Amino acid sequence: MLNLRADTSTAAGLGHVTRCSALAAAWERRGTDTDWTVIDDYGATVEQQRSARERGRVLVIDDHVSLGRYDADLVLD
Repeated sequence: MLNLRADTSTAAGLGHVTRCSALAAAWERRGTDTDWTVIDDYGATVEQQRSARERGRVLVIDDHVSLGRYDADLVLD
């Protein structure tokens, strides 16, 4: 299973959603049996990341290195 959390607004644009859509398409083509949550959200807190890790592996996308701290299996800049 793949869970996606993407941030979008008039200020942030659609980049987060576009990235997550591309990841979801690749995930579907490849197939896997590992549960992942992808968090692509400038406002994601460490607590939210930690909560997601309780359900499986976590990939945090932070292209501005704005979160400062992470509780994730992978961080993609």
